[in-house]
Amino acid sequence: MASLDQGSDLLEGVSSVAASFGITCGVFSAIGALSFAEIAFYDQSAHIYRNRLMEEPVELISCQGNISSRGEKPFVHAHVSLAGRDYRVYGGHLVRGSVFAAEVHLRDLGKAHLVRMPDFATGLHLWADEP
Repeated sequence: MASLDQGSDLLEGVSSVAASFGITCGVFSAIGALSFAEIAFYDQSAHIYRNRLMEEPVELISCQGNISSRGEKPFVHAHVSLAGRDYRVYGGHLVRGSVFAAEVHLRDLGKAHLVRMPDFATGLHLWADEP
């Protein structure tokens, strides 16, 4: 468990916390607030992400994600639910988010080693056993 630094990127913060504990495969959740965020929706027909920038502060109602490998680097994948001052909830794939305050709960999956490989049917990089 950790609190992330104000002004840091949420995904980079999770990656840094995981590295500090030697976690290369894990799951995490987070709550808090972001100064701004960019989220995305995956267009399944076009095989591209459609991004939306949330330029004002938002509550980080929920963030669920995992840590695995993509190539030689750790890869943090997260989905979020965010609420703005109008109380509307927006959700999707987290592209980036500037932390105002965030608390993260990280769980190590031990010796599991999952890597992300291209999946041609979806156009995504999905989990596969280590090649």
